[in-house]
Amino acid sequence: MSIRTDLQFKDGAVHVRDENKSDMREKLPEVKLTDRLASTLWGQSVRKDAGSHADDPALQGFERAHTLMSAGAQKLAAQRETQNPGMTQAAHLADVESQYQTYLGRSAQAMDKARESIKRRATAIESEFRERAGFTDNGTGSEIRTVVRGMSDQQRSEFIGTAIASKDGLALSAVLDAHGSLTGLSKDQVANYRSKAMHGIAPDLLALERSLKKADEILFQTFDEALGIGDSLTAKDVRAKFDAEAQKASKARQEAMDSWG
Repeated sequence: MSIRTDLQFKDGAVHVRDENKSDMREKLPEVKLTDRLASTLWGQSVRKDAGSHADDPALQGFERAHTLMSAGAQKLAAQRETQNPGMTQAAHLADVESQYQTYLGRSAQAMDKARESIKRRATAIESEFRERAGFTDNGTGSEIRTVVRGMSDQQRSEFIGTAIASKDGLALSAVLDAHGSLTGLSKDQVANYRSKAMHGIAPDLLALERSLKKADEILFQTFDEALGIGDSLTAKDVRAKFDAEAQKASKARQEAMDSWG
């Protein structure tokens, strides 16, 4: 006589057991990926904003690094939800945690490499802009700064605007390379005039520079967010519970062994 193990008594009647509800696994926390981790299209978008420099190696490196981080997070989230039936939930989560740590290490390496490339490219942009603008100093820079310092805000604006339009590298170098106290300009004003000069003389470099800055920020934010999802992704609290139970079981086993010498 065979015994039906798939039946259960419920609500005054016999029913076929609901296998899903008989799952004894712990409920895991929801994994909420941020926008930057949930999509691999951020690199494509930033590169597009760079216009003619969309294929700049530094931006390509950024896209590869971001794709690695976002795609990796998505795959880890999927892995956590796909438990091998031959493994216990504790073993499964331990494996997810191990894979997550590997993911973080590779993401950090990719991010550092990409950010270093961005930094080098930004330095090169500055040199290229100065070359296009004809920055130079024939020894009269000090005199130019003295004259500019004595101007009103409107006069300074007109003077610098004319220098940009005519690509007067001597005047631009005297004003933009000097400390603001020597020209009567604040740090923000100098930065603003530099942007205006790049927009007028090298707009393509300005677009690339802005894209690189955005790329650097996205990389940092994405990695920070990858760190932030660690506890939920690896179900830290559930793993802690399993670890506590494992230690309790190990202690009980040792005590049993000690009892019989």
